Amino acid sequence: MLGYRPIQCHKCGMKQKVTSATRIRVGLLSVVPTFILIWYFFGWQINTLQLPIILIIAIPLITAALLTLFMPFMARYIAYD
Repeated sequence: MLGYRPIQCHKCGMKQKVTSATRIRVGLLSVVPTFILIWYFFGWQINTLQLPIILIIAIPLITAALLTLFMPFMARYIAYD
């Protein structure tokens, strides 16, 4: 998959790869909160909040972008030869 290539340490030369659990966690943490916000704004709140359409679209996208920035810090790697 793209983005899940092994990483090699420049100092010791050890290769590391992302665990399967991290792949699932990254997928869920990038999709689920975004869908929840989209459901919240396009669901029952769209009539009561009266937000501009640009905010209704921008808030879930900004949330997804911010969550994506923290994904490398939540990743787990395992060493292999």
